[in-house]
Amino acid sequence: MKKLPPLLRIALVVAALLPARAALADDGLRVGVFVETTDAGSKLAHPAPDHPVYYEPFIIGYRELGGVLTYWQRPPPPPDAVKHALIQALAAQGYQVAPPQIPASLVLVFRWGIVDPAMQPLLDPKDEAVDRIEPVNEDTMLGLLVGEPWREIYPTDNPDAREFIANLHAEESSRYFLIISALDARAFAQHRQVLLWRAHVTTLYWGHYFDQVLGTLVTTSAPLLGTRMARPQMLTVPASPL
Repeated sequence: MKKLPPLLRIALVVAALLPARAALADDGLRVGVFVETTDAGSKLAHPAPDHPVYYEPFIIGYRELGGVLTYWQRPPPPPDAVKHALIQALAAQGYQVAPPQIPASLVLVFRWGIVDPAMQPLLDPKDEAVDRIEPVNEDTMLGLLVGEPWREIYPTDNPDAREFIANLHAEESSRYFLIISALDARAFAQHRQVLLWRAHVTTLYWGHYFDQVLGTLVTTSAPLLGTRMARPQMLTVPASPL
C-alpha cells in the first residue's frame, strides 16, 4: 500500500483531532506542571498569607515560538489583565508585591505564549524525495515543558523518555505556556540573574483560545510555586477563562 505524503498525513491527523480537542473543554484541561528549583531556591521558606514573601514583578509578556499559525488565533489577553490575574493568584499563596517601604526578596519574571513545532522536511538520501518531517525546535519545546535540564530528567536512553517525547510529538505538540521565574532580588539589583526556581505550566493549543485557558494556567501554577519536583505532573483541572 502506497504511503501518503507526510504533509498530507499530518493535515489529515490535524483535521481528525480538532473536533476531539474542542470536546475536551467540558471535561477540563490536561495541564503539565513542572517546577525546577536550584539549591538556593530549595532553602527558601514557603510563604503564606500571614507570612508573606515580597517580590517585584517583571513582565516579559506574550511570545510566539516555533511555527505558530497565528491566523487561527484571536488576540491574546492584554498584559495588564494577565498581570492582574497573576498578582491576585499569587497573593492568595502569600506572594505580595513589595510596597515602597519593604524591600523585595524576589523578582518574579512572567512570560506566556504559544510554542509550536517548527517542522523541517528531511530528504531521503537515495532519491532526494521528502522522507519525513521533524521538528527543529524540540529542545525549545521540551525546555518549556520540563525545564532546561530536561535531558537530565528524561535521559534519551530511558524508555520513559522515548515514550514522553513520542507523546509530545503525537498529541501534545502545540502548547500554550506560562513560565514564572523567581530571581534573587538583591543580585538582580546588581545586574546579576540568580535563579531560585522556575515554574513551567502548559496545556494543549488545539481546541481553545488563549484567553479561555490562561486563567487555568495561572491558578494551577500558584499553589505549586517554589515546590521542588522530581518529575513533571500532568493534572486534569477545570477550564477557567482569564
